[in-house]
Amino acid sequence: MEMPNKGRRVYIEGYGSPVFVGATDLDDLEKAKIGLKYEGIGLDKGYGRGIIWIDYGEFEENRVYPEQVSKGQSVVESNEKAIEILKGRYD
Repeated sequence: MEMPNKGRRVYIEGYGSPVFVGATDLDDLEKAKIGLKYEGIGLDKGYGRGIIWIDYGEFEENRVYPEQVSKGQSVVESNEKAIEILKGRYD
């Protein structure tokens, strides 16, 4: 389990390409959460300032490394899960 450095861009299918902000409870991976910050997508103002927390398992399962993707293709196809969570804060 190698965590990215704080402030590094990560790629997660369904969550797009946010910035890694940290992790909690890595001693117990069932409870562990990964913090992701979204900037410049219009949903980073107000409550939470664009930061969401997802389960460690989902982070590991859906994480994509740029070197795994063919040149010219998008690293991730979707960020809809993140947009859904962030929009829920404004409803």
